[in-house]
Amino acid sequence: MARNENNNHVTAAQSTLHPCMNGDLVVEMSSEQQESILAAPASTALGPRRPAGKSNFWGYRATVDANANETLFYTHCASASQTLRMTTDKGKKAMSRKTHIFRVVIAEFLATALLVGVGCASCTNALSHKDALQSPVITSLSFGLVVGILVQIFGHISGAHLNPAVTVCAVILKEIPPKLMFAYILSQIFGGIAGYAILMLITPAAIIREDSHQDFGFCTTVPNLELSTLNAFCAEFVATSMLILLVCSSWDARNPNSQNLPTQFALGITALGIVFGSRSGPSMNPARSFGPAVWNGVWTKHWIYWVAPVFAAVLVTTMYKSIFGFRNNLRAEEEDDANEMQVLGVANPNMPA
Repeated sequence: MARNENNNHVTAAQSTLHPCMNGDLVVEMSSEQQESILAAPASTALGPRRPAGKSNFWGYRATVDANANETLFYTHCASASQTLRMTTDKGKKAMSRKTHIFRVVIAEFLATALLVGVGCASCTNALSHKDALQSPVITSLSFGLVVGILVQIFGHISGAHLNPAVTVCAVILKEIPPKLMFAYILSQIFGGIAGYAILMLITPAAIIREDSHQDFGFCTTVPNLELSTLNAFCAEFVATSMLILLVCSSWDARNPNSQNLPTQFALGITALGIVFGSRSGPSMNPARSFGPAVWNGVWTKHWIYWVAPVFAAVLVTTMYKSIFGFRNNLRAEEEDDANEMQVLGVANPNMPA
């Protein structure tokens, strides 16, 4: 809430609400109310996460009625119309739902394509030293660093899942709505296919043929021939389980050590790749395995790279949530706002008089 010079609260409850064509609610204020908001001190913000200032949005969450689950209440001080808007959050954010889904699809497609294309490029032997052995450590480190870069690039757009197993985890933890799950997964699958095409564009065909192992194709994930099917399944399950635990802890709002996600995931993927590389790959990612399999026509025990990661995602995420609990970031923001702000027309108890 803003206060005027007389220490009176300027509230939306004193104003008139009018619905707009796009579902927003516009609050019409008198000139005195507008002046009171504009005169709010620079140190005062209607929302703790939005810095005060005439070029910034001030906002907090509130509930208008039973039909509006969540409301973002904000004003723009530099606005010529000096209007106060409320945008109901029924799946509609600042951008339209279609625009949001489109951006998510493009982000996941590009991120997964780059993961497969650039990551698999690390599997090729040095072009000038064709007899040199490619170190599993180098390959694992390369994939890990690529994941870290992609999380940094696309994390704020789609969450940078890059992986159907991670998307399943996100749905269980309510980080994304279930209706978006298939959009994520399809984007990742087609991204994996496109990523292998990128690899073929940047790598000579002779190199790919020379680096292909027996009849398994290049950059395909196939279990070690010395492992039984059960061994390979368990290896992929354990590797993916550790990845999902990392995801759960990173997304848990209670965790104070979740600030540098790109580095954490880069190191995590690298470590798991080094440990499980000689066993099942590892893939930990159905989309990463699917692209190379399609281009090479190699489906040897391919089901392992779908069933084990997805099973691990469902089981481990459910166990984490049931045993340790989980605090969703959105829920954390809502609880923080509820503690710091009163709902429409009630003064914020933390606001200095």
